[in-house]
Amino acid sequence: MFRRAHRRDFLQRIILSSRQRRRPQIEQPPAQQNVVVAPPKKKSVFSPFLLAVIGISGLLLLTAIGVVGAYLLGFIGGDKTTGKKTPTPTVVASPNATPVPPSTAEMIEIPGGNFTMGRSGGDPFEKPEHEVEVKSFRMDKTEVTNEEYYSFIQGSGYQNIPSDWENGKPLSGKEKVPVRYINIEDAKAFAEWRSKRDGVTYRLPTEEEWEYVARNGVKATLYPWGNEPKEECAVIGKATAQAEAVGSKQCGENDWKVQDLIGNVWEWTSSEAKPYPGNSGQMNLKPGEVYFIVRGGSAYRDQKGKISETSTYRLPVPVGSRDNRIGFRLVRSD
Repeated sequence: MFRRAHRRDFLQRIILSSRQRRRPQIEQPPAQQNVVVAPPKKKSVFSPFLLAVIGISGLLLLTAIGVVGAYLLGFIGGDKTTGKKTPTPTVVASPNATPVPPSTAEMIEIPGGNFTMGRSGGDPFEKPEHEVEVKSFRMDKTEVTNEEYYSFIQGSGYQNIPSDWENGKPLSGKEKVPVRYINIEDAKAFAEWRSKRDGVTYRLPTEEEWEYVARNGVKATLYPWGNEPKEECAVIGKATAQAEAVGSKQCGENDWKVQDLIGNVWEWTSSEAKPYPGNSGQMNLKPGEVYFIVRGGSAYRDQKGKISETSTYRLPVPVGSRDNRIGFRLVRSD
């Protein structure tokens, strides 16, 4: 009996095992395991292509804003304050060029006309009085100063330095004093240099032009300020011939506001020394020397006695003379 029961149990287990193998197996998750399920990824509204387009557009916008701002501020093609377009200057550099300060010379317009030149009651070589016609021109308001002549020395390399300078330049405080120790060739060299710089033609005045200005043209006054001597209106009477700054005697200017025609320094003219037409006298010049006329007197002169100074006085000087009483001013034709 025991064996039969044992065999029956064994067969039942085999049958049961066979049935279980034929059923599908369903795997259950462990009871205590925490499972985190990630949410599905959202699809981006902006595609990579759209983002690239937006980035490029923004960059172009910023560039445009920068360009407009630079233009308005004057950094591109315009003036900083007005925004107006400014032409670009053409600069031609020279390896040997020396920077030169701008000229401070002021020129006065002189209208042409006829006047009586010379003086019957003056020095023998001021005679005879005669009529002269002068064309319109412009004249330096003052004599050429040390400052202006120093610009010439720097800009041209000219070697003849005035002897009252030190270390190749004017003494401190003497910049506005008329340049002295200038012969006629020095004056002509300065005129040529200034002509090239300014693009016009400067020259020494003729004797007729100089006297015409000093006598107020057709008025033919004896002095720039009138017919009476006024020592306070000119740099004169200095025992050492020491010149002063140009324009320091305001009452000495003529009707056109030209200054220092009397006193301070004699001024070269471009006229060779010779008697006026109708004067048979001789000027007793040294043979072999070339003389030109200087006008206006110097600080050494005065208005008394034999060395009295007027707008008609003439003095012949050798062209090579460099003297502490001689300077110059320039003119130019219109």
